[in-house]
Amino acid sequence: MNRSKAGKENFSGETNENPVATEIIVSTEPAELLQTKGAADYKSISGT
Repeated sequence: MNRSKAGKENFSGETNENPVATEIIVSTEPAELLQTKGAADYKSISGT
């Protein structure tokens, strides 16, 4: 990983000059967490 870039590097290798702090969510029972960015892009799944 090249540490000379300014900002934080995301999983795609791009840098984000203004990282955004995300919410911290605490669950005391089993749960599923989904995080998205941007509008939903719904598509049909054939065979369902």
